[in-house]
Amino acid sequence: VATWVNSFSKVSASLEDRELWDVLAEAAAQAEPQMNPQDVFSCVSGFSKIPDLAAHQALWETLVKGAHRVATQMTPQHVSGCVNGFSKVELVRTCGPHPWQALSQVAIFLMGRMSAPQVGICVESFSKVQALRMDYNLWEALAQAAFSSAKDLDPLGVVMCVRGFSRVPLLTGRREFWVTLGAAATAHATQFTPQWVAE
Repeated sequence: VATWVNSFSKVSASLEDRELWDVLAEAAAQAEPQMNPQDVFSCVSGFSKIPDLAAHQALWETLVKGAHRVATQMTPQHVSGCVNGFSKVELVRTCGPHPWQALSQVAIFLMGRMSAPQVGICVESFSKVQALRMDYNLWEALAQAAFSSAKDLDPLGVVMCVRGFSRVPLLTGRREFWVTLGAAATAHATQFTPQWVAE
């Protein structure tokens, strides 16, 4: 199921085929107990690209359950991908700390193994979740990771970090931290789009 979801979500002609996605959503719900971390990651990433499924409560409850079940087996790619996908779905984004607690704990545990782009994805994605903005341990870990990998961030990664961290009240007074992000932004400024400059 996960392979089909992943493949069809990359085909623009398939994105509005409601019948196809309803069938895949039902199949994913039935297959969830057997899904491994890669399957959950593929389903969350794929289904999150389908606007018609954004309000499909049963589907997202199933995927949240699956992510919880396999959270401790996830790799940095799985965590950043799931967090990114879930953060695009308002139903999940606004459901309170659950399922975010398990994902944030795994992200903290794996932070030292995350690449700079994965850190950027986590920063922006977690920052969209109101219930997590005062989670000191999560933002301390993300701030340290971004600080350490600032030189390795690409232009989009810098924008994601600035956009994400600016939503977090815990970090607005960290002068050295913002100076470091400012230096990273300065280094890439010539590659920024007008929208990125504005942000």
